[in-house]
Amino acid sequence: MEGVCLHMNKKIRKSTAPFLLCLCILMQNSGAKAAEFDPTAGADRFRFFLKSEATAEPTRIQMAAVCESKEVPEVKATERSVFHPARENSYYELLVPAQLTKIGDTYYLTDVYHDQILCSKNLWAPARGWNVMADSLNRPHAIAGDGVVFLVTDTDNHRIVSYVKSSEAEGYVEKQIFDNVGVRPHYIVYDDAAGLFYVWSSLTGEMYLFRRNADTVELYLEKVMKVPELDGKYVRSFLIEDDRIYFPCVEESAVIAVDKETFSIENSYPVPKEIAGMVQLFKMGNYYYLTVSTDIGYNQNTETIVRVKALEDFAGGNYEDVKAYFEGGWTPYYISGADGFYYTVAQGNAGISCGYRFEVDGEDKFYNMRKAAEKW
Repeated sequence: MEGVCLHMNKKIRKSTAPFLLCLCILMQNSGAKAAEFDPTAGADRFRFFLKSEATAEPTRIQMAAVCESKEVPEVKATERSVFHPARENSYYELLVPAQLTKIGDTYYLTDVYHDQILCSKNLWAPARGWNVMADSLNRPHAIAGDGVVFLVTDTDNHRIVSYVKSSEAEGYVEKQIFDNVGVRPHYIVYDDAAGLFYVWSSLTGEMYLFRRNADTVELYLEKVMKVPELDGKYVRSFLIEDDRIYFPCVEESAVIAVDKETFSIENSYPVPKEIAGMVQLFKMGNYYYLTVSTDIGYNQNTETIVRVKALEDFAGGNYEDVKAYFEGGWTPYYISGADGFYYTVAQGNAGISCGYRFEVDGEDKFYNMRKAAEKW
């Protein structure tokens, strides 16, 4: 196809070929004169831009989905009772993992481009030593649980799926599927204080709030809140802190703070262009940490993790780069905390991934850092 330029500084695996072919056909049929392939880091490397024949200005295609959200679509739950028996992961390596977290007594990994969620009670096991929790997904990025129900972002199916642990055999039972959850829901958090699952649609500025019916495993959509200013802008995650929610927004080159109840914008904290390709804002100790995939121009050579004590410090570039804490200079994607430890997964050279468990002391120093496995 004329005008297609593919830029990759990491190898493209065979499993991505059908995906690329479909998108190339889509772009060819669109009648666009030129398209640029943009390899953003981590689980979001496939983002496309088409140049309009009339204006030559970039027009974003968001994974062949419309990002505008004039009104909230009807979200219906499909009831399920599908048992997924525990079975060993068949891959020797992960393919673009996004999240490593612990829920209860079990560790969970989102193996994004293998379209599966992995689980294990042994954090130190190699990739083949983990079990598959679910694999009927399309680029799942995140998982959260309330102690009874597990909720997964089935990102490229634009839906979420709930699971419970099987009471009769080792494995998980798929219980509900919620379709039309925005566009590419990326991130999910269970807020114990509110008793709600917060699910973020990464391209429509919408937060879907789900609650579990008492004494059951049934979830229902309680409400949808929207930040209109973030509609059509790329946001991979959010941080809930007290009565605020923070959104690291790539296009705004800023962290946007909204009121937790009304979702009205309360503040905006600019970040320099070189760290604008933000993935996650996370609070550990006295610092805010920001994981970064690219700069504002989607250059992956700028990927890093930085920290500040006050969000205002980002604007003047007064941040500390802490990438060196992670062996080999690998950059975390999502960070999570449980039982006094922090967990993250990062992708290094040649597609090799690694998980980390570590602590942060009272002086905000990283210690007791250990690789989950030599490589995943």
